[in-house]
Amino acid sequence: MHHINSRLFYAAIFFAFGFLFNSPVYAQAVRELDELSDVDIVEHLDEFVPQDIPFLTDDGEAGTIGDYFDGERPVILTMGFYRCPLLCPLTLSGLVKGLNDLDETPGNEFRIVTVSIDPTDKPEFSRVIKDQNLSHIDREGAEAGWTFLTGNEDSIGKLADSIGFQFKYDEETQQYLHAAGIFILTPNGKISRYLYGMDFDANTMRMALLEASQGKIGTTIDRILLFCYHYDPETGKYTPMAMNIAQLGSAATLVFFGVLMGSMWIVRKKKAGNGEGPDNPGDDQTMDA
Repeated sequence: MHHINSRLFYAAIFFAFGFLFNSPVYAQAVRELDELSDVDIVEHLDEFVPQDIPFLTDDGEAGTIGDYFDGERPVILTMGFYRCPLLCPLTLSGLVKGLNDLDETPGNEFRIVTVSIDPTDKPEFSRVIKDQNLSHIDREGAEAGWTFLTGNEDSIGKLADSIGFQFKYDEETQQYLHAAGIFILTPNGKISRYLYGMDFDANTMRMALLEASQGKIGTTIDRILLFCYHYDPETGKYTPMAMNIAQLGSAATLVFFGVLMGSMWIVRKKKAGNGEGPDNPGDDQTMDA
């Protein structure tokens, strides 16, 4: 199981400043690191999200998380809180930027579900955040494919636990501490891929969605590319896989020579049928005469 520890980034910053300046800052670094002890993302690849977890939509309608897995389209899942001052808006902004570079459209080839981790968030907050983000998507019909949900503490906890999203509430700042990333799920609700950070390039998202859909979306070229590439958790991107490329090259060579030989055989048969080839007995008789 791949384990991403978001505390290392914060620890490096605080410890560096602590050593450079004074011991009180170092002490603060220790306190901050302790506060982040429960903030992390632990991958649960190939595990299913419980389908019966209840939530409210941005229109205030009751439903479950399972309503968004239709067996046909993969789902991009994001978690944050709607009154987040920095990290959540940056994560959603990075997602929107990637979406604008995609050929596919939310609601057509895939769906997006954003869930608040704050049980005090209400559907009216969902609607505001939804409108803000959709206003930056240059794609007609995207509104039907992106839903913002709110729920109680039990629902939020069950969903977060199922995908390994560990967060905590900080009493001092009255904010939630959490890591940045999005989650790619199959059309049936199985966790397929974790994409970390706040910048999601279109190619990585396309490959992740294609992978989650098992080739049901995307073009033939996309499916070939997916065969040639594999996801590298260290870089967070899809990189070339030498063995698959070699196999594909061998297969292409065989197909090429197969087509070439077939074409030569067809031409030869046509010439023979028209009396142009040496296999035609009529030609031999004429020459003997």
